[in-house]
Amino acid sequence: MRTKDVLPQLTLAASCGNPNVSGHLKTAFVMQQYLIDIEYAATATIYSIWHELEEINKLDKELQVLIRVAQDKYRRADNLQESEDIDDYMTGVGLMWDAYFTEDKEAFHKDKEIDLKRKTLLTHEFAIASLSGSLLQMAKQGISIIHGGLANCPNGRLIGTQALKQIIWQGRNQAIHFEEGNFNPAVITCFDTLTKEINPKFNRFRTANLAFDIVELLSWKSFIDFKNDLSQLT
Repeated sequence: MRTKDVLPQLTLAASCGNPNVSGHLKTAFVMQQYLIDIEYAATATIYSIWHELEEINKLDKELQVLIRVAQDKYRRADNLQESEDIDDYMTGVGLMWDAYFTEDKEAFHKDKEIDLKRKTLLTHEFAIASLSGSLLQMAKQGISIIHGGLANCPNGRLIGTQALKQIIWQGRNQAIHFEEGNFNPAVITCFDTLTKEINPKFNRFRTANLAFDIVELLSWKSFIDFKNDLSQLT
């Protein structure tokens, strides 16, 4: 059953005097139906966001290990080559060549790999921001369908001193208007407050799409996380 088909049925039930259909039950039911409708898309979106970041973090860690190993071997080789003992000197030369043909060579190729991955990430950052913006749009649309806007929507949990519904709504608005830089006062107030209460990085809201930062802040790492938050808004 589609979400838009649920409201007329509930309205009919209420108009017929069905005592089991209260206002709260109606909004809860419609929200649950809405979540069923978007579960596949939301799940795929959330997975894509976090999978990409996990891969980048993994590659960064691998590279740092290789660089540290190579640097350590070069330091030991330098120390040995400064020795007046011929055996120590030749050992140092051996370590230098060993570093080149093993860890350092691997680090060089891994460094090229990470550079390519980082360049790819620059492209993917647009995709990640778009995916995060889409997730915020799904959440905002749920509020619009159920309540017609923010005024009649319950607050949900607090993030700092701000209600969940505000973070979702203003986060979505920031994501779609950041290139214009023309924000309404509610967006500015929301992100100024996040900057002061949560993290200075939210101060970038005038020049960058912060949709992912909002998704990260809300800890939407699975559909269950997303569903639990939206279920509060009934």
